[in-house]
Amino acid sequence: MDHPGLGGSIGTAFRMREEAAAYEPDWVLCDATALDPALPPVLGDANALQQVVLNLLTNSREAMVGGGEIRIETGPVAERRGWLRLSIADSGPGIAPEALSKIFDPFFTTKVEGTGLGLSVSYGIVRDHQGTVDVESVPGKGTTFVLTFPAIPGAAA
Repeated sequence: MDHPGLGGSIGTAFRMREEAAAYEPDWVLCDATALDPALPPVLGDANALQQVVLNLLTNSREAMVGGGEIRIETGPVAERRGWLRLSIADSGPGIAPEALSKIFDPFFTTKVEGTGLGLSVSYGIVRDHQGTVDVESVPGKGTTFVLTFPAIPGAAA
């Protein structure tokens, strides 16, 4: 397994989304400056973590048909020593309360052309990395995904 830093996985996915955004000028990826450069690495597969970030960024972008903002933040988990947090929040329409409990189910989708596998696969990847996924969504205000991962004990950034 690799020892990826969350910043590296986020940076790669962020650049991939920016390149795609050049062809989709109706949205804004506004704040990826809240990435904590001092975070230690996590034990895991860098490509798999990039896939998770890219899936979340893609879902956020697709949810904001008329444009909007996506915020990416990383940092330590204050109440859980040795754990790292990744937050991806958007200003989209939010997820309906009746759909929220189903979003990680395989093949569940609210998209016309979606497969319903992106969030299910992403959830599995996070769990395979001993991480957690929490979702907060307010219809009309947006959605925030908060992922947490254990850092490699004793590792420095």
